[in-house]
Amino acid sequence: MTDASPLLSIVTVNRNMADGLARTIASVASQDFALHEYVVVDGASTDASVDVIGRHSGSIDRWVSERDAGIYDAMNKGVSLARGEWVLFLNSGDTFAGNNVLSAVMAAVKPGDDILYGNALVRYPAGATRIATAFGLENLAYGMICSHQALFARRELLAADPFTVGKIRSDYEFLVRCRAKNRTFHRVPILIAEVEAGGLSDRRRMVALRETAALLYRGGLFGPRAMLRLGFLFVWTAVGMAVKPLLPGPVLNAVRRCKVAIFGARSNLS
Repeated sequence: MTDASPLLSIVTVNRNMADGLARTIASVASQDFALHEYVVVDGASTDASVDVIGRHSGSIDRWVSERDAGIYDAMNKGVSLARGEWVLFLNSGDTFAGNNVLSAVMAAVKPGDDILYGNALVRYPAGATRIATAFGLENLAYGMICSHQALFARRELLAADPFTVGKIRSDYEFLVRCRAKNRTFHRVPILIAEVEAGGLSDRRRMVALRETAALLYRGGLFGPRAMLRLGFLFVWTAVGMAVKPLLPGPVLNAVRRCKVAIFGARSNLS
């Protein structure tokens, strides 16, 4: 890696995903932007993850493998290890959309920017994909405005306002707090990351929706449109939880494709 002071720190959190970790490391190493560093935070994996880190040590600036209190605890550790002005979290198994993503995003930085964010491509197990389009700050009242793998934040903000450990929507909470403090958000029309569906908020969607409602209420964003949007998502999720186990595989895949076709990029607001 470069000896110059890093402008950007990429942090990967991993737990027992050796194959996915190898893909992510290779994607980071392929970037044509020199002023970056790479930090890996492994949660005491019992698979071959540490061996993967060892084989790719030349592409990693700092890493740790130890038990943590969950993904947001690990992300906070990553911030403490990072030295760059900006921080991006790229999950184990996720990749950049191209080898010039970092150079394109850093070229778009404007004086005073605190948060930069863009689009992501989401991959589903059945093979379907969708573009998770980033939305303007006015849409924050309806949920997450981008995938967190497509979001760059000033390290000083993350250090001063760490993620809440034990919650599901702590990344969303961070953005709500940044908005309340009048931080500057800058949306860029760049496809930043390719991510795997099935994250924590997908697996525990009801809990995530309740946390979202509480965050919107405390942040003064719980208006009529947000209430309607959340109400619809609660009903959609409840019906899905009841019906999904009863559907044959081919039918379930067809429903997923239909959902992507209907809701498209806006489903990232849930």
